[in-house]
Amino acid sequence: MRVMIINGPNINMLGVRERKIYGDKTMGYIYKLIRKCFPKQRRNILFYQSNHEGRIVDRIQRAKGLIDWIIINPAAFSYSGLSILDAMKSIDICYGEIHISNIFGRVGREKSIFSQNAVFTIAGMGYMGYIYALSYIYHGKKKIQNNETTKKAQKKKACMK
Repeated sequence: MRVMIINGPNINMLGVRERKIYGDKTMGYIYKLIRKCFPKQRRNILFYQSNHEGRIVDRIQRAKGLIDWIIINPAAFSYSGLSILDAMKSIDICYGEIHISNIFGRVGREKSIFSQNAVFTIAGMGYMGYIYALSYIYHGKKKIQNNETTKKAQKKKACMK
């Protein structure tokens, strides 16, 4: 299963910017940790970061048919990145949303436009959110209940095949 991890604006500044909120780990550290935690899948996990909405859209559109999942940290685009959301809908791909900080507990940042269509949302777990998201994708199949009937649950089942 091929997974693309997409990071939005300023995620390239992790370890430098607002350490009290985002911690002291850099994106390079997180990428190395992911490769260490998922050695068998390391060739199937792709990374992309951009500060530009249009570039993220282009990358998502090029991924159609090439990847099975997207893990997205939309960062500041969480509230306004409709073109990114539309691109993901247009290629009909399963995705999970992650946030390093707990956006739901931050004034003015309580809602993300991506959450309503995401198979899962992880927020406030720091850089470990990336590890938890990949663990869910690669190992979480057993946790999906057969009796789930909501549209979101049905999409989860389809994504886990």
